[in-house]
Amino acid sequence: MPEHVHLILTPAPDITLERAMQLIKGGYSHAVGVECRRKGEVWQRGFTDHRIRDPEDFAKHRSYIHQNPVERRLVEIASDYRYSSAFAGFRLDAWPPVAKAA
Repeated sequence: MPEHVHLILTPAPDITLERAMQLIKGGYSHAVGVECRRKGEVWQRGFTDHRIRDPEDFAKHRSYIHQNPVERRLVEIASDYRYSSAFAGFRLDAWPPVAKAA
């Protein structure tokens, strides 16, 4: 999306979600700073999280993420949005084994 991002993450057992987001935001902000010679904030502070409960919850949230560019009228069908996991040829990770065990 032009002004926000949706992610479904499975952090490693030894890293918190907060630390994972810090690494993602920090790495991206650094790259933007280098590429665009930009200084200052790129991201808003904080984030909203939701723990995926089961395969159905995963499918619901993945569908919401895929349909977001369609709802915003950026594309007519989700698979046309190049910056989405719905884009043709993009492969999603399988449901994590640790989630299956839980």
